[in-house]
Amino acid sequence: RKKIEKGPIRIATVRGLGYCLEKIIPPAT
Repeated sequence: RKKIEKGPIRIATVRGLGYCLEKIIPPAT
């Protein structure tokens, strides 16, 4: 996991997770 944490892949993964979460559960704001 250190390899992924050190590269831009982690940012892409976090962004993808956030995008999926937003798609499944739209923000209540």
